[in-house]
Amino acid sequence: MTRAVYWVSPHKEGWAFKREGQDQPLQVFETKQPALDHARQTARNHQPSQVKIQREDGTIEDEWTYGDDPHRRAGRAVLTGLTQRADGIRGGAARRLATDYSPLQLA
Repeated sequence: MTRAVYWVSPHKEGWAFKREGQDQPLQVFETKQPALDHARQTARNHQPSQVKIQREDGTIEDEWTYGDDPHRRAGRAVLTGLTQRADGIRGGAARRLATDYSPLQLA
């Protein structure tokens, strides 16, 4: 099955949510957080999928993968539904991982 890739990127009217390969955004949000929340929920509902956040300079700020991840990075292990990096995680990244990977989502 083909992985759906969703993008959250800056837009002249706020933040755009679009599917990779489409020119027009599916939806535009005034602020980043609602766009990100919508993208992540959409990706969870359409696995396998991925969400990428793009900065204004075009670089990727962050990304989430839902469903099978054929390109798992070295140094990661899935333990009781929470992905943890071997080098440790602090602050917002730990909270983000704790919310993204609950046992119910992995089942």
